[in-house]
Amino acid sequence: MNQPDPLRALDAVIASASPADRAALIVGLAARLATLGAGMVQTTPQAAGADRNLDVHEAAARLGMSAAWLYRHGADFPCSVRIGRRLLFSERGLETFLARRRSA
Repeated sequence: MNQPDPLRALDAVIASASPADRAALIVGLAARLATLGAGMVQTTPQAAGADRNLDVHEAAARLGMSAAWLYRHGADFPCSVRIGRRLLFSERGLETFLARRRSA
């Protein structure tokens, strides 16, 4: 297989780079690879009304409570999940919880 000319030029630069220059070359190549790879990622727009996770500060603002209170009582919410020390709330679940509390 014939290698394209830009890659041959890159091979020549790599072969001639001093050990001190190789670190900078690696960083530069990594940045360019990240840019190249980013163009390949296909993202899908979030569906209308899709659920998202709220961190403890966002949930505290919705509930009118402090973040410290939510950390202590987070297990009381069926829409909460702990991942390590992090506490997350389902946005839809929290809205459902609030609607039920308002109607009770």
